[in-house]
Amino acid sequence: RLSVWDREVEISVVMLLAIITSPVSWTHYYIIALVPWALMIGPLLSGAVTKLQRCLIIASMGLVSLPVVDVPEGLAPWLREALARTVISAWLFGGLALLVALLIERWNGREPVAAGAGEDSPAAEIAA
Repeated sequence: RLSVWDREVEISVVMLLAIITSPVSWTHYYIIALVPWALMIGPLLSGAVTKLQRCLIIASMGLVSLPVVDVPEGLAPWLREALARTVISAWLFGGLALLVALLIERWNGREPVAAGAGEDSPAAEIAA
């Protein structure tokens, strides 16, 4: 049986897969990635993620927030084609980075600890 946290991570994975695997994925579709980012911001800020996950989440936020630019026409055709297929794909790479971070989270299967929920917290004393 999956925990609530695992279900939320899996739903986030499905949302990202819907964006990434779409044959026509416009940049404004990446607004859907706000849900997985919101899910991971708590563990990110509390330090409950691995260093790799931290780097992937921050990289995904940076890549997906890049402005849309057009490749200049004055460039050589081969360079124009290379830039169009790599630089323009920054949103895809950002989505893939967040997807990998979520898959690592799902693989680890740990739930984030809520603030004030430690053994020596006042909430634990009241429950005891």
